[in-house]
Amino acid sequence: TRLVNNPRYRMDVDAQRSFSKLRQTIGNIYRHRKMTPEARHAYEEALELWPDNIDVLVSLMSILWTEKDFETPIQLYKQALDRDPENYDLWRLRYLAEQRRDAQDEISELTATLAAQPKSRDTLRKLLTLYGKVGDTNAASPLIDRALTDFPNDADMLHDIIALREQYQQFGETAAAAKQLTRIESTNIDNYLLLARAYFYQNQKKEFYETAEEAVALGGEDVKEGFRSEPIFASWTNDPEFQALVKPS
Repeated sequence: TRLVNNPRYRMDVDAQRSFSKLRQTIGNIYRHRKMTPEARHAYEEALELWPDNIDVLVSLMSILWTEKDFETPIQLYKQALDRDPENYDLWRLRYLAEQRRDAQDEISELTATLAAQPKSRDTLRKLLTLYGKVGDTNAASPLIDRALTDFPNDADMLHDIIALREQYQQFGETAAAAKQLTRIESTNIDNYLLLARAYFYQNQKKEFYETAEEAVALGGEDVKEGFRSEPIFASWTNDPEFQALVKPS
């Protein structure tokens, strides 16, 4: 509080960012260790130090959602927009927060139905879709694990899981679903490409090249060209393994 009340600090945006990000890092450590009250306190301090720290707003919103507090995130985004009304990301996040609040009744109903009918495929898919729509990927994660266990051979379910992760740029987390798809749809080249991309984002080179070679075996020169021209693989193009992978036959 003493720092925030210092006139020189209030004029120094770089200092605000630096001190806020330090507290944010501490909050991230607490959150990783499942110390949620401590994480929330650290995030609130980070926000006090620099109210425009959008990353902290997102992290705090996620914690508040787990506590079934859907109004506070909306108010926080409204305050941030008062300071920066042209910020598209803030408008998008406020919209998501409002969507999450408005979806709670339906989420509660679907959760109750799933508790009564644990093997209800349709209910699980609806709940996953709804969490994806409102951006609550933390709540979706245990349901994804459940879906992978209960419906490992359901291609539609697996594609839903991948689509949800892709929606929020969580490409590395698509690996489990993509790997299962290669098992149940072993001649579908797209499944191997999805899996290879997931391994790339996980920086698992051995698994990436093994999977990419399987895709090339199925799709030939077109798949090689796809790997050559795909920008996301640019950092690996000088690897001897990559050169061998895309070498024309």
